[in-house]
Amino acid sequence: MRRVFPIIFLAFLAGCSHRNGEEPVYNGRLEADMIKLSAKINGTIDKILVNEGDSVQKGDLLALINTARYEIQRQQQIAQLEELRLNLRTLDDQMRQVQPQLKLIKDKLGKISNLVENGAATEQDRDDLEAQVEILTAKLDGFETNREIIISKEKQLQAAIDLTDLNIRDARIEAPIDGMIINSYREPAELAAAGTVLFDVADLSSLEATIYVPLTDLNKIKIGQ
Repeated sequence: MRRVFPIIFLAFLAGCSHRNGEEPVYNGRLEADMIKLSAKINGTIDKILVNEGDSVQKGDLLALINTARYEIQRQQQIAQLEELRLNLRTLDDQMRQVQPQLKLIKDKLGKISNLVENGAATEQDRDDLEAQVEILTAKLDGFETNREIIISKEKQLQAAIDLTDLNIRDARIEAPIDGMIINSYREPAELAAAGTVLFDVADLSSLEATIYVPLTDLNKIKIGQ
């Protein structure tokens, strides 16, 4: 966005005599591309590190917004993530205990089935083993379902932590370009909501000057002077 900011005088040398032999000086203005730098998060402003008129370079720290709430939130999220990971390890341990039991009973079931066909074991023995296989299989299926639920929650929580980290980084208000602080709208200890404009930063690498010449002097102005 191109915005105007005042310059007291722009000297325009007409290259001809003027009253009292002085070089003519005309009023004017400069226009530059302006960036309105806004807060990205809600919070109290801890520090304002620049003043109006200061020159800044891209990446310079201009202001800090308090992140205490986000830091506490992050600690809570990390604790929840650790709890989920502990639950996942416990669940994996339980699965490792059940898997060999299931394999052992399946092996027994295979042998019993052969004995039943030969009349060396009862059908009740086979039915008991089949029931144990079903129970342990169902238990493993339940563990696997719970495992998928925990992993899904872990991913959601990690995304929430990433968002909290982004909010903490956004508390650092940095210069987006090389330029000059034209306006500073907030003071330390003031509350800044997301979207609140904090600074106007002008890009001084490209300026457009407009100089106003009185009609009485127009005949003294020539192209190339």
